Amino acid sequence: MQKNYPGKYNAAGLPLTLKRLGMAGLLLDIGKTLLPLSLLNKQARLTDEEFEMMKSHPLLGYHLLQNLGIDDEIILDVCAHHHERMDGKGYPDWLPEEKISIYANMGTCCDVYDAITSERSYKTGWALGQAIRKMAEWQEGQFNRTVFHAFVRTVGLYPSGTLVQLKSGRLAYVVEQHPGSLMTPKVKAFYSTRQNVFIEPLMLDLSKCGDTILNVEDPAKWNFKASHL
Repeated sequence: MQKNYPGKYNAAGLPLTLKRLGMAGLLLDIGKTLLPLSLLNKQARLTDEEFEMMKSHPLLGYHLLQNLGIDDEIILDVCAHHHERMDGKGYPDWLPEEKISIYANMGTCCDVYDAITSERSYKTGWALGQAIRKMAEWQEGQFNRTVFHAFVRTVGLYPSGTLVQLKSGRLAYVVEQHPGSLMTPKVKAFYSTRQNVFIEPLMLDLSKCGDTILNVEDPAKWNFKASHL
């Protein structure tokens, strides 16, 4: 079932089969259509038996697609393996890192992001920034690092102009992304939340200064105008 599809990338490392990848993204969870709604919408914690049933959806989807006459190797691979992990602890096949295709890795990032940002009957979806930050915390062992970093660059963690609150009690807006660290952009601090006053604007490289981002803030909450930013 597993394939690595050698030779199907251009010089920039981009897949040449975007249409097939798009279809793979749309169909990767199709196996869940064969699971009971009572399981999919359960608000309480799943029992061990229910969790094993939930974990069956990749192979259920794989065989469903085959029965529907879909034989595209990328679509089938992403459907079957979007829950595999880099540390070999995924399912259904417990594949080691070198056996997981880049397409399945892409499916993993998209599936996790969709799961934690979507509204469900049993949970509230997370904000974009919160979701990406949590995924960054989880990336070791779960995501392909190269694919995850490309995903974050596409979706954006702290886009330029984002208003953030720092651990130091200052408000700042994001000026520039740090190429080596997804969670520590360069920011310009301009307001003290402890004294409730504007301060002399100060450029900070969060990868070096020790300060960290606590929250993404809404400028309207602080009654800031564009001129303040």
